[in-house]
Amino acid sequence: MALYFSADVFPANADMKEQSGIPWGCIIQPLAPLHQSCVTDIPASSIARCSNCYAYINPYVKFGRKTWRCSLCRQENMCTERYMSVHDRKDLPELSKNIVEFDFTEDLPNSSQQRYTGE
Repeated sequence: MALYFSADVFPANADMKEQSGIPWGCIIQPLAPLHQSCVTDIPASSIARCSNCYAYINPYVKFGRKTWRCSLCRQENMCTERYMSVHDRKDLPELSKNIVEFDFTEDLPNSSQQRYTGE
């Protein structure tokens, strides 16, 4: 899948979007070929999520000293150990790439991991 955004930060509400006068949009290509550099073996459970809207941390968040601000809802979240080092952040795929595929198998219960057989 490929995602392309027209802006780095989302407007807080519809009025702010209209007042900005900036076109805002997103192109989603669900069947776009996946670059191998986007695939990672990092478990999804180790990636930080917003405490308010549950969005995953991404290249568009803003970092404070020990916090990060969600790019979707602007909630302040505490940084975990993984994100404390400013120097190491540039090497993390979830903060350096727009698209990253994570392993969700450990987050699913065993019954959910069974494949659908069509029966």
